Amino acid sequence: MTIFNKKSKQEEIGSNFWISFTDIMTCLVLVILFLLIYFSVLYTNSMNRKEELERQLADMVNHDQSLAAYIAELREKAKAYDEFKDKIKDYDRIKAAYEEMKRRLPTYASLKDDLEKIEQLGGYEAVKRKLDAYVVLQEKVDNFDNVDDQVIKIMAAIVEDVQAAGYSVELDPTNKTIHIPDETVSFKLGSSIPKGQTEMFCIDLRRILHRHLNLYARSLIDSIFIEGHTDNNPVINDRVRGNWKLSSDRAISFWIELSNQKSKAGAYDYEYDDGINLESLTNSRNRKLFSVSGYAETRPLCSYEFSQPGCPLMKTDKDSKNRRIDLRFVPYHKNFKNR
Repeated sequence: MTIFNKKSKQEEIGSNFWISFTDIMTCLVLVILFLLIYFSVLYTNSMNRKEELERQLADMVNHDQSLAAYIAELREKAKAYDEFKDKIKDYDRIKAAYEEMKRRLPTYASLKDDLEKIEQLGGYEAVKRKLDAYVVLQEKVDNFDNVDDQVIKIMAAIVEDVQAAGYSVELDPTNKTIHIPDETVSFKLGSSIPKGQTEMFCIDLRRILHRHLNLYARSLIDSIFIEGHTDNNPVINDRVRGNWKLSSDRAISFWIELSNQKSKAGAYDYEYDDGINLESLTNSRNRKLFSVSGYAETRPLCSYEFSQPGCPLMKTDKDSKNRRIDLRFVPYHKNFKNR
């Protein structure tokens, strides 16, 4: 019994030892298992993280490539924009040049005529000498105190030559006017159609004016007005609206005869052409020398209301005296420059 008990105790002790060892080994296995699981999880997470980082890196690379492509595109657009700005500047320059060309087109159109005139005047050097002489004359005119007296002398010379040609004209130095009476230049009743010796008178007067209105004379004269005047009798003509229009039409008709423009105007047909062009004459400011106006019966030489020295008493005689064409000379003065 005792021997059995001792064996049992030894077996119990051995059994307990193995139980403890088994527990330890089990724990170690569990620990190792947990470590394996832990490291497996860590490895899996690290691999996942690595893949995520690789994806992010790939995305960054793709983003950098996209950004580089976008920057390149922006640079191309900036270059295109700069080229567009240059084109806009070119367009503005072209537009400005076009506007300038339109502004100068009338000048270009007359260039050929000017060149032909220069050739007719003897070439460039001859024209330059004349222009230099004109500048000298203009300086003299600017410093001239008695321009009016000089203009009256020119008018007196014109009147003298016209009277020497056998025509009746009258000089009015006070008003700087040459009166051409009805007996010299006449028109059909209530009409602006000239009659009598008007055509021949205009031919002779044109030559005389062309001779006296030289460069020096035109530097003294600002303008010459061709004025039409009528009597105070009402116009019995539906086509003419009173004496205002009649006087204006007669002044225009006289200017057409005088300036030898009938073929242009189409009013009359005649073949005589002396080559004199009064229309081209200009003053010192390069403006047309001649102008036309009409005054109806508002500026009579002989009043219908009272008697005047040198005026007839009969109304019909007064009518004949008041019906006329006037050449009114306006002298050039310094203060005309800014007009």
